[in-house]
Amino acid sequence: MMSEESDEPKTWNYCGYRIINFLCLVIALTLNYVSSAGILSDYGVGDVSRNNPCLITPASYAFSIWAVIYVLTGIAMVYQLFAKQSDELLFEKLGWYVSAQWIVNGAWICVFVQDQDWSWILSPILIFTLLALLMLIVHQIESEREFLSWAEYISYYLGFNIYAGWVTGACIVNLSAAIRRFGWADGSPSMVWTEENWTITIGIVALLIYFSVAYKYTNGVYPAVYTWVSVAIAVEGGGRVERHDNISTAFYILAGINALVSIFFIATNVYGHCVKKSVSDDS
Repeated sequence: MMSEESDEPKTWNYCGYRIINFLCLVIALTLNYVSSAGILSDYGVGDVSRNNPCLITPASYAFSIWAVIYVLTGIAMVYQLFAKQSDELLFEKLGWYVSAQWIVNGAWICVFVQDQDWSWILSPILIFTLLALLMLIVHQIESEREFLSWAEYISYYLGFNIYAGWVTGACIVNLSAAIRRFGWADGSPSMVWTEENWTITIGIVALLIYFSVAYKYTNGVYPAVYTWVSVAIAVEGGGRVERHDNISTAFYILAGINALVSIFFIATNVYGHCVKKSVSDDS
């Protein structure tokens, strides 16, 4: 009897995680829709980006990655509705991180589409908060990676790694555009270097950030997203401000280096999994 009573609060927690995580996804998708439809502001995300160009902005097609992110993480939210309560990753380690990041996701787009000075101060804070929550989720998923089912691997591992990888790049673009909006651009007395040089330097620093996560977790999925981002930046080549061939060249090189490193870590991950499976089968 005592054990049944002690298990009851946990049962309610499991139900809460399932329902609230799913509802928060619905809220985030709804806020994304109404923001893009011009209901909350006269501007959509694309309008704000065009109104505030910076040299590191990727080509428009790059944002189609959101479709992949929402499909995979949407599958994850449906999967967890029916997952066993014994699933420690979903109901103990991830906890409320998943719900929290959906709320911050929705809040960010509502703020970003306002295209006001105050929103350009608040939006970088929100998107870096989103990244922090996603990295906590990635960390917890990585801690359970060898125990994931195929459904969890596809929805949680791939979904949230791609999501975190994209938001890492979005943080860099959002912050760069915010800084430029407030006057840090070519011709500004505070500039000690050209925008072009700063953009290439930021790209190199971003590459090192992606590499550090790849090395820490032997994770090739998260950094692979930067290849997508870098190619899109190279294609755009700072064109929303003024075409810069040096930026295109630099980011094509960064994309190539990043692709090789991502492939290496993906291959290392797959090889390690095969070795563990072979040892397990032999034993």
